[in-house]
Amino acid sequence: MATRGQIAYVVNPNTIATTYIHYAGLDEGLDKTLDTFYNSDMKAKDLVMNDGDIRSIDKEGTVERYDEGGAKMIKGEDEETLFNLLYDHSGRASANYVYLWMEDDWVTVPMNKGRQYFIDTLLDQIRSVKQAIEIDEAKTELDEIFVHQMKYKAGIIK
Repeated sequence: MATRGQIAYVVNPNTIATTYIHYAGLDEGLDKTLDTFYNSDMKAKDLVMNDGDIRSIDKEGTVERYDEGGAKMIKGEDEETLFNLLYDHSGRASANYVYLWMEDDWVTVPMNKGRQYFIDTLLDQIRSVKQAIEIDEAKTELDEIFVHQMKYKAGIIK
């Protein structure tokens, strides 16, 4: 019996590309493989966007594809709608797990915990990334102020 999945990639805030994987195995195995071999935006995008659905990905990252199928584009007007549509699509494909490349990281969400868990998990990931960006921006601003003050104290600027 196969453990099915969807491997997906956030194209933009309103679009997700997703492809079917027949032998996803248990989430821990494919998680490690994706983290090891498909750990950049370009690699994740290529994995999802290449022709043909995926039969399997072995532990060395080698992909075996079917001759048919391939990436499906899911579009929604906002993130919550988009994730609802991804959940519906994955359910119709009998996916056990969804592996979504989002913001430079793979997020694995089991389908058996229900729609709300699925959507909340993905929305929480987006919130975490947005908070990290805000913290980085604030830190950069403080660093610039500090450098300016040090230059002023050293007499480099007036």
